[in-house]
Amino acid sequence: MTLTVITESLPELIPPIALSFEVFNQCKTEVGKSSVARGIFEILEESAFIIGVLIINREVDSMYIPPFQFNASGTYSGGIAVLNTTSPLQIEGVTLPLGVSLIHELGHAVQYMEDPNAFESKFTTAQSGSSETTQFNITDSEGKALTKDIKNTLIALLSIENDNVARHEAPVCNDLNLPFRKKYI
Repeated sequence: MTLTVITESLPELIPPIALSFEVFNQCKTEVGKSSVARGIFEILEESAFIIGVLIINREVDSMYIPPFQFNASGTYSGGIAVLNTTSPLQIEGVTLPLGVSLIHELGHAVQYMEDPNAFESKFTTAQSGSSETTQFNITDSEGKALTKDIKNTLIALLSIENDNVARHEAPVCNDLNLPFRKKYI
């Protein structure tokens, strides 16, 4: 199995909660009726990459840490999915099962595995803090042509996040008859 629940503290990361295995198994159960979720777990469990799952309850939101950013001396070749038990996704005023948040973060691991170089390029751009922009010609709701400058960091972030929402998070929510977002922001 290449999904590894992290139970020991890692340098520079928040320590895991004591009940990490129980929370992980509960999350798997919560989304287990979704064929998409089962497929994500299967892909990750059969992968040559090792993906860590760090379950915490404070300080930072759930996130995916790719292996080029931190991989604990090569241990987590597929990155680390961080799940904060105190911040489940909320959509349309509904608090979603924590398993959906886990699927979102594991979806990033799938994205990384599919094309590590492209993911690293987008992620690095998204995190760069650059003020460079790309100009887009768009049409507003009244049909008026507009030109809009959008930061390349936002373009890269939304490329990663919207793909993840569309291919992983939203289909799982749909399978479970939960509300879902059509785009990240």
